[in-house]
Amino acid sequence: MRGFQPLLLTSMVAAGCVLEGSEDPQLLVPEDIDIAWDMSFNAEEDGIAAVIPVDVMLYDAATGEPVVNAEVELQSVESGAAFVMPDEVVPLTLDEAAEAGWWDTRRDRLVSFEPEDLVPTGRIQVRTDGSGLARVYVVADAFPEDEGGNLNPIAILVSTGVTDDTFSLLPR
Repeated sequence: MRGFQPLLLTSMVAAGCVLEGSEDPQLLVPEDIDIAWDMSFNAEEDGIAAVIPVDVMLYDAATGEPVVNAEVELQSVESGAAFVMPDEVVPLTLDEAAEAGWWDTRRDRLVSFEPEDLVPTGRIQVRTDGSGLARVYVVADAFPEDEGGNLNPIAILVSTGVTDDTFSLLPR
């Protein structure tokens, strides 16, 4: 196993150099995402949230090749959203949900994730896989309200440090 470590380290360093050395790294982020939402859902930490899977892709525009093992950062610009890694979201049965669970309005199901697994409003860093994809779940717990009581979108900034893009969660 010891002989494998330099190879792994070399692969990680080489992948990092691809982003920096890429002539035109490009992010592919989702279009704005419509979220079926009701004002009665719009309280923070009430156990009701939209749990939205988000894939972002990083590729080299000059070659079309995926950028592998690159760090991608997602940031919620407004409050009311947090991030959780996909392996931390566990579907629940009704019996299991009696103790603790969240109702995922996006899929109309009960899910569980530990509060310590949530990355509160702020930033999360994930790495792209062999296909140049990075997946994270956005947990939209409450949308910001304007002075008239209307719900406003939550903007999500996606950045590699070299290029960035934004998409929004739109309450409908």
